[in-house]
Amino acid sequence: MLQDPTLAYAAVGLPKGLTINPASGMIAGTVDYQAAESVAVNTVVTLVVVNGKGASSAQTFTWNVTDTPRMPVLTNPGAQTNLAGAAVTLQVNASQIDGDRLTYGATGLPSGLSIDSVYGQISGTIDLAAGVRGSPYSVTVTATNKTLVASQTFAWVVGDVGTVAVTQPADQMNTEGDAVSLAVSASTTTGTLTFTADSLPAGLTIGSSTGVMSGTLAAGTAAAGPYSTSVAASNGTAGDNKTFNWTVNPRVAVDAIASRSDLEGSTISLSVNAHETGATLTYSATGLPSGLILDSSTGLISGTVASGASRAGPFHADVTVGDGTYNTDVLFEWDIRAFGK
Repeated sequence: MLQDPTLAYAAVGLPKGLTINPASGMIAGTVDYQAAESVAVNTVVTLVVVNGKGASSAQTFTWNVTDTPRMPVLTNPGAQTNLAGAAVTLQVNASQIDGDRLTYGATGLPSGLSIDSVYGQISGTIDLAAGVRGSPYSVTVTATNKTLVASQTFAWVVGDVGTVAVTQPADQMNTEGDAVSLAVSASTTTGTLTFTADSLPAGLTIGSSTGVMSGTLAAGTAAAGPYSTSVAASNGTAGDNKTFNWTVNPRVAVDAIASRSDLEGSTISLSVNAHETGATLTYSATGLPSGLILDSSTGLISGTVASGASRAGPFHADVTVGDGTYNTDVLFEWDIRAFGK
C-alpha cells in the first residue's frame, strides 16, 4: 500500500525502546528489559495521524509488556585459602542486564562464615576447628533473579592452627647469685613453638626456641620479689600461657630488728645478726640516733644516746650488710625520748 506523503505520524506512551517513523507510521525497536518495571504492565499508547491541512485523527490501544527474567552473570571468586581463626571478608560479584535485584546464597562455607543475601558479601571468623573438620571445603555461591539462578563452585582450604598446651610450672625459690636453668614444658599439634616470658627475676632470660629460663640471679633481685612470672608458647597462630610464683631470697641473710624506744643518755649495745656461709660480712648504717655507732666488722651498734637526740627523732635506721657483691638492708624505727618523759 502506497504511503500518503501528506500524512505525519506520532505516538505517545510507547514502551521504552520503541519509536514510530513519522513518515511511514512504522513502530520499530527492541523493548527495553526494564520496560516492564518503568511503566504499568498494560501501557496505553496513543497514535496520532495529521494530514497536510492540519486535520488529525487519534486512536488509543493497550500494549502489554511482560517482564522476562534474564540469567545473572556470576563471577567465580576463585580458590580461597585461610587459617582457622582468621577474620574473612570476600565479595561475591554478579551483574544483571535488566537491572533486577539479585538475591545471593552460599552452601558449603567453612563454619563461622555466612553470606549477606542482599549484598553478596561473605564474612565472619572461621572456627578454630574448621581446619581439621572439613577442609578443603567445596563452596557454591548463587545469584538469583526471580526464578533464574546462576551458580559458581570453588574450593576453600582452611589451614589447621593446631592447639598449644603449656604445662603449669611449679612455684620456684632461689637465692641471689644462684645459677638457674628451668625448662618450660609445652606441646603443639602443628608448627614450631616459640617461647616468651614476663616478669622474670633480674639476670634470667628465656630461650625463644628452647623455652629454657637460665642465667644467674642478679644482686638486689630479692628486694624486688616475689615475682609473678608468666611463660607462654605459640606456634604462630595458637598459644597458651601459665603463671607461677618465683621467690628470690637474699644472699646475705639478716635478722629483722624490732622497733625500739630508748631515753636520752641510755647506753646501747645492739647486735645486728647476719650470716652467709663462707663469706666475710661488713656492716654500715644510716639514720642512727646521735651518739651511736655501728662496728663495720661485727655489726654491733653501741654508744650512749646523746642529750637532745629526742628532738631529731624518730629515727629511721637502715643497716646494710654485704659480702662485697651482695647486700641486704634491714630497716627499723628508733624512738628516742627525753629523760623524765
